[in-house]
Amino acid sequence: MLLLIVLLYGLPIYLVFGYFRLLPLTRFWKICLPVPPVVCLLFAWYALGHYTPMSHSAYLQAPIVQIAAQTPGLVTEVLVEDNEDVQPGQALFQVDPRPWELQARQAEARLWEIQERGLESWAMLYATNQSLRVAESRLQMANLDVTRADAERLSKLANVEKLEAQVRLADAEVTRAQTLVDERAISPQEFEEKLRNQSVQRAGLIEATQAVIQSETSIATARSQVIAAEAACRETRAQLLKSLASIDPQLALTLALAESVEEPMRGVENVPQTSPNNDPHADWPVFIDKNTLRQQLREAEKIQPKLAGRLATVIQAENAWKQAEYQLEQCLVRAPSAGTVVNLQLTAGTTVGSGKPVMTLMDKSSWVLVIPIPENGLSRVKPGDEVLFALRNQPLQFRRGQVRNIIPGVIAGQAVPSGALPDTESRLGRQFDTPENAQQFQVIVDISVTESELPRLTGATGHAVILAGGGLAGINTLATLLLTISTSLDFFYPKPSLLVWLALAAGLALVFALRVSARQSDTPR
Repeated sequence: MLLLIVLLYGLPIYLVFGYFRLLPLTRFWKICLPVPPVVCLLFAWYALGHYTPMSHSAYLQAPIVQIAAQTPGLVTEVLVEDNEDVQPGQALFQVDPRPWELQARQAEARLWEIQERGLESWAMLYATNQSLRVAESRLQMANLDVTRADAERLSKLANVEKLEAQVRLADAEVTRAQTLVDERAISPQEFEEKLRNQSVQRAGLIEATQAVIQSETSIATARSQVIAAEAACRETRAQLLKSLASIDPQLALTLALAESVEEPMRGVENVPQTSPNNDPHADWPVFIDKNTLRQQLREAEKIQPKLAGRLATVIQAENAWKQAEYQLEQCLVRAPSAGTVVNLQLTAGTTVGSGKPVMTLMDKSSWVLVIPIPENGLSRVKPGDEVLFALRNQPLQFRRGQVRNIIPGVIAGQAVPSGALPDTESRLGRQFDTPENAQQFQVIVDISVTESELPRLTGATGHAVILAGGGLAGINTLATLLLTISTSLDFFYPKPSLLVWLALAAGLALVFALRVSARQSDTPR
């Protein structure tokens, strides 16, 4: 900037007032001449920072994809080389698949085993259903036996009553015959006949009474068989519900609610419930009431649609098998996208972990330019602004881009985590003699150039100028000139240090002073 002022403003003043002495250098000119360059310098300083913010730390960036194995194991083969271009799906390296093959086969066998158990459950359900039919048939037969025994008992009771009437009649005849014998009205033979008839009738009554007792014993036996048949039916129904629960829990719970809860449980109506505050009864059994069972049924109805008529154990085994097959498939690691393999250090025999990056792919088809700009210079920058830049390894090769977006945060802007006191050290050492350095934010720029036009170097740096809002007439030219000067100096490497520049400036000042003194000495007094 000072060089431009010297060339455009200082040189004409020197020619007019010093070399040719066309005008005398009075006090007025000494006061007025410094004002325009100072004003121009301040305006240019302001305009360059707000309308054409410039950065000498711009760099190229390409998306980086970290490649990691999903299955840990021993690398048996590396299928690519360093700096090799790969396509999506291309094999990169192979992890030893043998342990995962064994795991996949075990998961598959486990699935078959669970499916066989499901078939066994269906077979057991069918067998239990047949057993239930047999038990119900035996219960019906036992009930028929009870009915038949009751009928026989009634018949034998009627026979006993008949025989009792005959015995009473025979007793009366014997009494009357005894009187007649005493009176010699009948013969002793007839009396003996009456006695024999009485004995026969009494024997028949005793036999009929024994038959009644036997029929009551048969009834008790038949009733015990009914109780046993009922117990067998209940046990078979319980086995049926147990078999059904392994196949269709919701249906089993519905049947349990319909059969076991709607009717009172025999023998358990008066059993006390377990109370957490009653320790002496802590070991007593607990029976599920109707409301609890209905609540469980509602929960089962919510789960049943998700199973889609399948066993949960089968679904779990299928998922485990699919997971094992996926792990086996991931033993051959493939490229997720097109790119270039960089910094390849993976070799066969290396043990890799799950999710740990072991290879890097660089996508060189999506280049962007990252420009760090101080926060003071972002006041007019917005997406869509034009960008002019040149890389250090390609001096004076100007390219254009367009601002995509501004990253709206940096790490210095993060808040202090809760639970700790705020850090105020960054606010203690303020500068009062010179302006503070502003925080820089990254501006992402889309560049419409191909890979062949760019160096194959991610992170290559250069100089960039953003024409914020289209820039400003005159300032755009000045910024382009400064960019040209900056990129022209990239031809020289290594660049001169600050001392070299100061020595060069001092030498030029000395030459200029000698020329001025020589000019004044040649002038006649």
